[in-house]
Amino acid sequence: MPDDDDYKMTPEALALLIGLKPSRERPRQYIVENVPDEERPEAIAQINDIFRNTLIGGRAFITQGIQALPEEDQAKIVDAVRTFRDFRKGDDPHGERDFGWFMFGTEKIYWKIDYYEDDQMEAGAEDPLVPKTYRVLTIMTGEEY
Repeated sequence: MPDDDDYKMTPEALALLIGLKPSRERPRQYIVENVPDEERPEAIAQINDIFRNTLIGGRAFITQGIQALPEEDQAKIVDAVRTFRDFRKGDDPHGERDFGWFMFGTEKIYWKIDYYEDDQMEAGAEDPLVPKTYRVLTIMTGEEY
């Protein structure tokens, strides 16, 4: 049976997937500084969309409030986050698709993506477009937000 590492995408592959080009001088480094400022939010949003759907490049946490729900409801909520497309300008002012909320029955569910330097999650990432950025998705109830 394959383990989780068999399904992980390298930062280089993820960078290529969203169209970042490798540096000629350093082929394993990607030139994020060459992404024009006006294209950065969409590039970050694309990585966030891929991450939400696959968890490539990070991990997800559900809070105690979500854990207290029946497993079937938990699965439906996680699936709703994976397929979420209802981004509102007030909730996503930078266009990075790193935050959202929806109603699940009578409960408001929030989710957010935080950016870290690496999987130790000790320091925030300086630039969420750098391919090595480690993403953390947190899903919570409205009371926990």
